[in-house]
Amino acid sequence: MTKNLKLGALDANDEAYIGKILKSVHMVYDVMKTLLKGVIMVESERAATEKEKINLGLQEIERKKLQIENMLAKVIEMENFALGTNRILNEMRHKVEEMVEETTRQRQQANKNEQELCRVMQDFESLRSYVSSLVSVRETLLSSEKQFQTMEKLFDRLLVKTANLESEKVQKEAEV
Repeated sequence: MTKNLKLGALDANDEAYIGKILKSVHMVYDVMKTLLKGVIMVESERAATEKEKINLGLQEIERKKLQIENMLAKVIEMENFALGTNRILNEMRHKVEEMVEETTRQRQQANKNEQELCRVMQDFESLRSYVSSLVSVRETLLSSEKQFQTMEKLFDRLLVKTANLESEKVQKEAEV
């Protein structure tokens, strides 16, 4: 009767297997966590680099803007003497437009990087939730196993007591 009850219980091999699975899950969690930290660091560095480029670009734009303003004043003065200075002004405007376009591209890239970082963080939270679920399931299994062992011990005691009562009954019947 005791053997039938043990069929549902975990044996040492099952416990070792579960232990290995839990070690593997923990190892995968650690690897994923390390990888995620690396990705976050790289993305943070990339975002910082992009921000620095944007700041440098904005400073460059400000310098170029001042240069353009100075050159524009000179061009106006020179227009009185020569008609060919419009070409220089148009070239300078084109350079400013290119710099503005480049700054816009850099800002768009920084936004994309930020969105990717958010996605990675969401994936990390999902993984953390999954690992928490696994830990909870493991704790439930261990608790159930302990309850089953307690029930098995009580059942064994009941069998011993029943056997003793049967033995006493047979003895009393034999005495009578």
